[in-house]
Amino acid sequence: MSIMPAPAGSGIVFNNRIQAVIDNARVEKNQVVLKNGKSRVALVEHFLAACYALGVTDLMVMVEGGELPFFDGSSKVFVRMLRAAGLVNNYGIDDFSLSRSVAVTTGQSILLVFPSSRLRINCLIDYPHTGAQFFSTLITPRIFSQQVAPARTFGRVAKAKIFRLQQMVSCQLKSTNGWFFPAYQRMSAEQCRHKLLDILGDLALLGWYLRAEIFAYNPSHRLNLRLIRRLSSSFKPLRR
Repeated sequence: MSIMPAPAGSGIVFNNRIQAVIDNARVEKNQVVLKNGKSRVALVEHFLAACYALGVTDLMVMVEGGELPFFDGSSKVFVRMLRAAGLVNNYGIDDFSLSRSVAVTTGQSILLVFPSSRLRINCLIDYPHTGAQFFSTLITPRIFSQQVAPARTFGRVAKAKIFRLQQMVSCQLKSTNGWFFPAYQRMSAEQCRHKLLDILGDLALLGWYLRAEIFAYNPSHRLNLRLIRRLSSSFKPLRR
């Protein structure tokens, strides 16, 4: 994977032809995949979360092998890469403000979005092997880098695939009744923080910086993308 700056207004483009926009996004096997014709790139959400939280909007990204590096299942390495390259922060250039509240639901999951002057996310999860976890924060580059980016992924996995997954991830995993987790907790409510990280990665597909307060209960990529499509079709961004 290599990352290069792109002209203002280019957006984030993978392999010269796949733009990181909602129209190109799909969910496959619990990960976000971007497609344009026969071209595809998978596992983009952790990288896009880092870009969105740090205010990085215009990049050319070249990816070999069809998917981004997994590293330890967090955004930590991507934040370090972007900061080492030097950032031009684009906060305030393209803002998306709401005039009314929005709600999307599926099964036992819900996302509520309310107008606000700043982006805040409040996330509650309650899965069989996590118990109830809650994390709430404003989203700023510093807060994301310190309190959200290091949170590692977790989820369901078939027993036959846990060995391959362990080869992909640069941290030890444990498996419990069809779920995988990091072998140790890096921070409190780590699984909840990672769900918040995923929300940010999916918000990057909106193409605008959202100013709103989000309340999420057991969010998923499918529900996140449903919200993005709803926002894209129902509201006009406010350009400042």
